[in-house]
Amino acid sequence: MGPKTFNKFKRILGRNKRRIIIPMGVFVFCILGLLTVNAYQAYQKQLQYQSMVLAARVKQNALKTFVSKIALDVNNKDWANLYDSGMTTSFKNLVTKDVFIKTSDKSSTNIYSFNMTAKNVSIKGNNGTVEEVYLKCITRDCIGDNRQESTNSYEFTYDNGGWSPKDKIP
Repeated sequence: MGPKTFNKFKRILGRNKRRIIIPMGVFVFCILGLLTVNAYQAYQKQLQYQSMVLAARVKQNALKTFVSKIALDVNNKDWANLYDSGMTTSFKNLVTKDVFIKTSDKSSTNIYSFNMTAKNVSIKGNNGTVEEVYLKCITRDCIGDNRQESTNSYEFTYDNGGWSPKDKIP
């Protein structure tokens, strides 16, 4: 851009200043407004995503706590507490608390120790799945035939701010 071209541009701008600068200012203001709105919408989406992730973590931690409580009841042979918090409604309709306690006591008499731990916990909406590992020791040594290990998967539902075992019987 040479000096003649610059002077020509300056002359045209001087005569048409209002016709050029005002529309240009409006155009720049509109572009800045659109960029601000897009940035705000992206920020809102990020906040919504973070909120969903936080809610999922809260649910997952609550399920881990619930399963840990059930595991503690099993490990301590607290069958009454296990019946109250860890059994489904349909199971409770079929088996009374007294029968459950007596049956559980009898089945655990030949067991030296019993340990239940949650291995994998996954959440999808209001449904959770927990893979639990059971370790049963018949004697104090807990090796070879005296050691029995099994893995089971259980489903839970999140309702009214807490977890409960999923009823498989409609």
